[in-house]
Amino acid sequence: MKRRNGWICYALFTSVMTALFLYYLFPSETIRQYIEFRLPQVKPNFSISINKMRPSFPIGVLALDTALKYSGNPFFSLTKIKLLPNLFSLFRKKTVYRIQASAYDGSINGIVDVGRESSKKTISASAILNGIAIGKMAGVIPTSGRNISGVLNGQLLYQYDAKEQEALTASLSAADFKADIDSPWFAIKSLTFKTIEADLKVQNQTLLIRQCVLKGPYVDGRISGSVFFNKEIGKSVLNLNGKAKPHHLLLAEMGKESISLLFPVQKSEQSIISFRISGTLNRPNFSLEPL
Repeated sequence: MKRRNGWICYALFTSVMTALFLYYLFPSETIRQYIEFRLPQVKPNFSISINKMRPSFPIGVLALDTALKYSGNPFFSLTKIKLLPNLFSLFRKKTVYRIQASAYDGSINGIVDVGRESSKKTISASAILNGIAIGKMAGVIPTSGRNISGVLNGQLLYQYDAKEQEALTASLSAADFKADIDSPWFAIKSLTFKTIEADLKVQNQTLLIRQCVLKGPYVDGRISGSVFFNKEIGKSVLNLNGKAKPHHLLLAEMGKESISLLFPVQKSEQSIISFRISGTLNRPNFSLEPL
């Protein structure tokens, strides 16, 4: 009995000491520098900075205060991100990692599969966004100084194949979205939407908006089209078409002259506005009839 207890104590002591050695001898600085050096080589327009990196338990890596930049401008920040490998997958052709992250008062959880075969290097990833504060994502959503707010949820899917083709698809929803507006037509200072549902795809420097459905107390609408990304996000080119149905709350804020311009013939409460948005993210141009 005493001999067995001795072996248990020895095994426990060895495990604790091994864990401590791994923690204190973990090459955090080397890994951090490698990631910061490697990313711009793979994605020339992107750079990353990590404030601190350390091992985590169960076996994994934890990065704190990670900032991603696009063309030198802030793009996306993570308060913390934990990468947890599936130990059994380390001996297979594909390594599987689990991701747990915190960003903008919300969470991001996902799975990443990395193919290690030299002739078939592939990456596939999926992530769930939950409770992301839209108003804090100034790097992702240029606002030209206007206030926006809302809560973002959704799912992201990323694919990178052996032919170096990559694509990102997203199914996103925003709740209680609010944005400041500056229009001579309306007395209201902000526009709100109860829900926004969007089906998106990013490929070859272009964001394809397959469908975006907006529902709110002032107006309902649908938008589709594309956004061609520029190195400066604010200068990305817009090519969007849409339809909007105003509700009586919005019409009440419009003067008779504005209503007659929008609806010269039909009854305003039953009419649909067709519009186009061109220009750039920083300076969008709005026209009432698609070109």
